[in-house]
Amino acid sequence: ISATVQCLESTSCLWSDKHLGNTVDVVSGCEEYLALGLGRGILQVYSKQGRRMWPPLSLGSPLAFMEMKRVAGGEGDLMGALILLAVTTDGKLWCWDLEREVCKLQSDVVPVALGEGSYRVKLVRLSEKGLPLVVLDSNHALVYSSKFSTWVRVADGSHLYSEFASGITQLGGSALSPGGCGEELNTLQTQAQAQMARSAGGAAARTLNMVTAAEQRRATGRHLEFMSQAAESLGDEATEVDWWCKLVKFLAQEGDQGKLREILDKFLQSDRKKMKSILSAIASVRSMQRLVTEYLDIVNSE
Repeated sequence: ISATVQCLESTSCLWSDKHLGNTVDVVSGCEEYLALGLGRGILQVYSKQGRRMWPPLSLGSPLAFMEMKRVAGGEGDLMGALILLAVTTDGKLWCWDLEREVCKLQSDVVPVALGEGSYRVKLVRLSEKGLPLVVLDSNHALVYSSKFSTWVRVADGSHLYSEFASGITQLGGSALSPGGCGEELNTLQTQAQAQMARSAGGAAARTLNMVTAAEQRRATGRHLEFMSQAAESLGDEATEVDWWCKLVKFLAQEGDQGKLREILDKFLQSDRKKMKSILSAIASVRSMQRLVTEYLDIVNSE
């Protein structure tokens, strides 16, 4: 048994290599690099010229998922980085900054899946911003947050009674290959809601008809809080601001100044640019004019 890898340009072989006594399970690469997941959990990384630029990494089990992605956006040291993600069949996960040869994350997705009530991981990939993203058989989706040093949920189906649930429509793409950051969250949430609706069957529709207006408003508030945090965790700034604006406008309409002030104070400390967009979202709510003026004065005075 042996595995041969070749790099071809048209019909010309630029370089080749052979792995005796081994097979190739998964492959991922880009223009500059190639990664092979070999049998028995061996990971081999090649340079553009075919040099074995990393020693064979022994990951303990065969690889189930692997992806290499150049991060176009992102924050901090992820911006512009080339990230290599590898996940073994027993759920062990690694993320490396390939060019800096630094391990960014080592984790285990099995306890996360079991904690979510799932026994099968549907897929693991890198998000549009280069973050490890896990989708379970329930279509719950989780992304690793360096802020919290743990996995956070960014999609589930528990918001069927929200006024915004029907407004989340799949614009295109799939969980495996979404069309962009805004579509990424939208796609993940759409699939999670669809799965929950299928599981509930006709009971979901019957229950929805019994939900009072007050209960639906509470469900809407929970949904908007979830989506704003999910967008923030995925690192999608435009979508994040959009959901925060929806949330603060909802709170303004509800007259909930307590939560509104918490959110405005959060952005007052962290991001004045986003705060101006959020204030604009509630400027048209007459009962909030004094609050808007108060925070605008603070922003403009510093």
